[in-house]
Formats: sequence, structure tokens, C-alpha cells
Amino acid sequence: MIYEASTFAIILFIVFVVIVLGLSFYFARKTKSANSYFAAGGTIHWAVNGVLDVESSNMSGPLLAKAFGIGLFSIISAIAFATVLGTVSGLIVASSGAIAHYFIDKFLGKQLTDKKKYLQEKLLHFQLE
Repeated sequence: MIYEASTFAIILFIVFVVIVLGLSFYFARKTKSANSYFAAGGTIHWAVNGVLDVESSNMSGPLLAKAFGIGLFSIISAIAFATVLGTVSGLIVASSGAIAHYFIDKFLGKQLTDKKKYLQEKLLHFQLE
């Protein structure tokens, strides 16, 4: 099944990106130093802001490293990183197949059967690996 691009969805996405970029540039101009970035220029109460200290912060990485020891934490981090890389590469392969189908249908004008599309997808995956 081939879906057409929705003009409303594209406009909504562009508006979202413009808003996020606008807010980013606005607040980047207000930031004078690293201290004003992390502590919001001293305007946030200490109980809300917390302390940026490895031993007393609420960040999970330093707390897990302290609890498990650096050796075990390194192994856990390596496994997590490999999992993320595997997921991203799988998404790249899947999206390349979808892009190839769209390109063949729309730009080359070939109407292929499902079996031929499947064979082309397998060929594309073999070339990517």
C-alpha cells in the first residue's frame, strides 16, 4: 500500500521545526556562560536545580557506575551502545527498502508485483550489508 504525502502533515512538521529552532536561538542568545546555562543564571531555587555533582546528582550513569563499579558499568554501557547501533542500522535498512520502492514506483514508473518488490528488497539489503 502506498501512501501519499499529506500537505497538512508536512506544514505541521515545518511549523514545529521553526518553533523549536526559534526557541533554541532565543534562549541561546540569553545564555551568557556555562554557569547561566546549567543554573539558569541563578534564578532557579537550589532545591529545584539540584547540584551538578557526580556523587549527589540524580543522573543514572554516575550512580550506576558508583553502584556496580566501573568494570561492570563499562560492559553494560558497551552492550547498550551496541543495541542502539543495531537498532539504528535496522531502521536504516528498512527505510532504504521503503525509499527504493517509492523511487521505483514513482520515478521509474515500474509497476512491480509483490514478489518482484520482495526480490529487489533482498537485493538492496544484500548490497547494503
